Amino acid sequence: MSFTEETAPDELSMGEHGVEDERATKTEVNKSGKHVLCVGAGKGHEMEAILNEFPGIKVTGVDPHDYYGPPVERRLKESGRDVQYLHESVHAGDLKEIPDNSVDAATLLFVLHHIDASEHDQVMAELRRVLKPNGKVFVAEDLVDTEAERKTTVMMDKLLNTEVLSHGPHNYKNQQDWEAYFEGQGFRMKREREIKPSKVRHGFFVLERILDKETE
Repeated sequence: MSFTEETAPDELSMGEHGVEDERATKTEVNKSGKHVLCVGAGKGHEMEAILNEFPGIKVTGVDPHDYYGPPVERRLKESGRDVQYLHESVHAGDLKEIPDNSVDAATLLFVLHHIDASEHDQVMAELRRVLKPNGKVFVAEDLVDTEAERKTTVMMDKLLNTEVLSHGPHNYKNQQDWEAYFEGQGFRMKREREIKPSKVRHGFFVLERILDKETE
C-alpha cells in the first residue's frame, strides 16, 4: 500500500491505484512549504515516498543508525528535493535540532515497538513539542493480542530487520491499548485502520496534537 493510501486526509477519494481526487493538491498535507518529520527514517524509502507523492514538501529524517544518513540525504538532494537527514545524536527521544512548533506532520512507522517502552513517553513528548498546533502524527504499528501472535510477529520482524534488530526490544500492543496510550499522551485520534496483509496484523493511526489549553 502507498503512503498516501494510509495517511492522506479523509476527504481524498482513494482507489486501488492511489489518490483519485484533484483536491489532493489543496490538502493540508500536500501544500508546498509544509515540513514533514520522519522518525526512524532508515534507508530513506519512506522519505522518498513522501517526496514523490507530495511535491514541494520539506522532509527531515532521523534515525539512530547514522550510517544511513549521509548516502540517503545525498541521493535525495541530487534529485532536487528539499531534504535533510540529521545526525544520530538527534533521535526519537531527543529531537534537539528541531525547534518547537515547527513541524506540520510526523511519521512514526513501525518504530515505537523497537524503542524501549520506558522511553515511549519521552518520544511522544518530543513530537508534541516540535509539532505545530493541530499537527498530525501518522503511526503504523504491528498489533498483538495473544502470546502466539507475539511470537509470530517477533519472528517476522527479525526476518525483515536483520541488520539492526537482532538484540532490540519488541514492545507490542493491541489496537485498543495503542489508542488509549496515544490519547493519554496528548493526541486526538483522527483516523484508525487495521489490516492483515500476511501473518502479522498492522494498525494505522492518524493522531492530531491537542492544543495545550485543551489538556489543562
